Amino acid sequence: IFGGMPDKVKVVSNLPYNISSPVVELLVRHRSIFSQAVLMVQREVARRFIAGPGTREYGLLSLNIGLWARVRVLFDVRPGSFTPPPAVMSSVVSVEFDPGITHDGLDETIFRDMTGAAFRQRRKMIRNTLVPFIDSLNGIGGGGASMLESAGIDPAARPENLSVDDFVRLTMLAAERMHGRKR
Repeated sequence: IFGGMPDKVKVVSNLPYNISSPVVELLVRHRSIFSQAVLMVQREVARRFIAGPGTREYGLLSLNIGLWARVRVLFDVRPGSFTPPPAVMSSVVSVEFDPGITHDGLDETIFRDMTGAAFRQRRKMIRNTLVPFIDSLNGIGGGGASMLESAGIDPAARPENLSVDDFVRLTMLAAERMHGRKR
């Protein structure tokens, strides 16, 4: 649809609450087409977009958006603003896909698989989730625990305590090991 456009596309939408996360994931995956999205979503979803490490709302959605975009909550919208009023508060957010955010050489497949493995059991320590995942990667043959140490990550931490940068460092180390490159 957007082939041949001279500029990146801006998206403005009131997203149906039940599909807001998948739509935002799709926008993130195709960020080369979009410069910005201004979206109205359920307030709890907006909080997940902007959540930082160590918070209850922080998770895969926070990581995947935070990897490539800057997100701001612009304002909240009360249920009485709609007819019929929904049972939840809404928030309008700005998602800016900044071309200055780069992670040169990042293998996004490994990043998504690694963060998925970590957050599938978010209450477990990462030594029990990420080490087995890293050890299972083709070509690594063990060494997940030493990779955590090399990345400066505490094996007793839980996934919600690791930042985007922590997961990026660990992904880069795993990809380098898989492909035989040295730092």
